[in-house]
Amino acid sequence: MVTPSCPRLSTLSSILREEYRRRSAINAKNPDPKQVAEAEAGIRKAHELLTAHREDCPMCRAHEREVALQSYARKPVNSELDLFRLDRVS
Repeated sequence: MVTPSCPRLSTLSSILREEYRRRSAINAKNPDPKQVAEAEAGIRKAHELLTAHREDCPMCRAHEREVALQSYARKPVNSELDLFRLDRVS
């Protein structure tokens, strides 16, 4: 898991986690459909805020590019893949 790259993203992540906890608490009891719908709407709103922030924040975009480049760099090249080929049966 990647650590949040800016304080605002960390705050929005906490809000999203709290909305999930709220929905879980409602579902643990005998849930009223209206309460469940309100909890789902809260999750959707928090997720939209978090997504919008990640698209708009230059710090978050730079961090995501860095993570993507690191994960791309870890992929094996074709010459390494040849080492693990199982063409022959012994």
